[in-house]
Amino acid sequence: MAAGCDGVFIETHPDPSKALCDAASQLCVYDLEEFLKPLLDLHAVEVQYRHQPINA
Repeated sequence: MAAGCDGVFIETHPDPSKALCDAASQLCVYDLEEFLKPLLDLHAVEVQYRHQPINA
């Protein structure tokens, strides 16, 4: 997010342990909102400063 990402791909499932595919990498769908909050905060900061030059 801090590098300028505008999207993410997240596999979710209501019960990841019962997912038919990629169970080990699934995020519980009920945890998704809490997972995304800090990413959205980072994205908002990045967008605010996206086109400003970096002072070296």
